[in-house]
Amino acid sequence: KIHDLQDGLAKLLARAATYQKKVLAGKMPPAVLPPRRFYKWGHSMKGGGWKRYGFGLNALYLDVDTSVHTLPNNPMFFTSISGKRAHSRLTGMAAIYNPGRKGFKVYVRDVSDYPLTPSFAAANQWQINWVAFYNGDKADIRDLEHIHFGTMKSWHQYNKKSLDINIDTYDGHYKSTPVYFTSVTGARDIWLTTGATAIYEASVDHMKLWLRMADKK
Repeated sequence: KIHDLQDGLAKLLARAATYQKKVLAGKMPPAVLPPRRFYKWGHSMKGGGWKRYGFGLNALYLDVDTSVHTLPNNPMFFTSISGKRAHSRLTGMAAIYNPGRKGFKVYVRDVSDYPLTPSFAAANQWQINWVAFYNGDKADIRDLEHIHFGTMKSWHQYNKKSLDINIDTYDGHYKSTPVYFTSVTGARDIWLTTGATAIYEASVDHMKLWLRMADKK
């Protein structure tokens, strides 16, 4: 399920943060991880910054500030959402708007049409967790033996409410099926979709996504 994938990414970020603390404390050698100049991670303030979106819509948005980190102009963000309760019913947390070196924006909506308010998000301590990948020069990129990234725009109409996309990953030259993470960026409406992080047909050189407009229940 989508929220299981989001929770998995949140745990990955938590383990990475714990590892970083051990490295800084001299309890673990730093050579295991790829060079940190290629990625940064962080999270929004716990429960803070959420605002209402639109009039009569059960939706919120959050401007996620990443300016404390040094990022290039075109970072590639991956996100999850964490909190005390009710965030597994949300869509939109992996739909990234206006990504740039200083941050990005997300919109969230409850699929059961439960009324969302900034105070509800604050009470449940909702926060957006993020990791940003970015390119170095060609000499440095070769140091990233286990991390590859790219973008695709060739969506196809699957049915009236759905799109699909086949993503070739053969440039990674994987010997076994890797762990894939995905996110979707765009100008509008992507926060109303499901499937942005639900990966199908994963193999050494291919994966597939279906993107569908979320139904109200």
